[in-house]
Amino acid sequence: MRVGDLLASLLLALFAGSAVADARDTAYPGRNGAILYIRDLGGNAPKGGHIFVSAADGSGLRDVTPTGFTDVRSAAWSPDGRLIAFSATGSVRLTQAVYVMNADGSGLRQVTRGHLAELSPTWSPDGKSLAFTSFDRGLFQIFRSRLDGTRRRVLSNQTTNCQNAEWSPTGRFIVFECQLAGGLVIMRADGSGERRLTTAARTIDSSPAWSPDGLTIVFSRATWTYRIGPDGRGLRRVARVAGDRAVSPDGRWLAMTRFVDEQQELWVLRRDGTGARRITATSGVLEFAPDWQPLR
Repeated sequence: MRVGDLLASLLLALFAGSAVADARDTAYPGRNGAILYIRDLGGNAPKGGHIFVSAADGSGLRDVTPTGFTDVRSAAWSPDGRLIAFSATGSVRLTQAVYVMNADGSGLRQVTRGHLAELSPTWSPDGKSLAFTSFDRGLFQIFRSRLDGTRRRVLSNQTTNCQNAEWSPTGRFIVFECQLAGGLVIMRADGSGERRLTTAARTIDSSPAWSPDGLTIVFSRATWTYRIGPDGRGLRRVARVAGDRAVSPDGRWLAMTRFVDEQQELWVLRRDGTGARRITATSGVLEFAPDWQPLR
């Protein structure tokens, strides 16, 4: 199957049916801005990745990683597109911590100051708080705090490592993945009402992402993409493709990583699968974790 056909089958499945409203009628935050992603520097460069930002056609590429930071693991645009939250190690702190900076890499400030690794920040819809993963309790669990690090509290209460939290568009719920149990867990944004959403006996459910109307969660299971409702109903396998992905703010485009010719590159395409184009070409270097900037 051609790349365009494969991605089209994913997109049509994700946006089809009564469970997911037309993206044009949903609460996307605004116009499409730049795409950020993490790039493994490869070669003789220091271990880890940097944050790169480019236009949706791949032009204007720039490295916005602040000086002294290595091994960036994740990054995310704020709801207004003005800030980037990311996790990385640096010259001062040798374990992962969460930071916030301006879109151009200036104005750096540290958010988390736990003693052990803290990573994978995700923004609350109002842009005032972050949820993130911390090892402070002896297992990776989901925490939240304000952007200045205050009002820090643990949210999840699982007996296995959990990570990759995603805040619902309404701000009411947070979904995340737990490794040993192999499934997704959902809870209210204050940590109450924690419950198992999926159970994968032979593999791991990962990379959860909300539809813009908050009615559906898509996630990866082995080599497939699935979707499910936040109430645990409507589990459906939608396409044989799994990878990092980000929906454009206007809901019409998708950025996602794909292995093509044994290389993982970043692609952009319309939500119906047409217009697919590769926007990176870095042989032997991996791109991952794209996120699309909203412009109000």
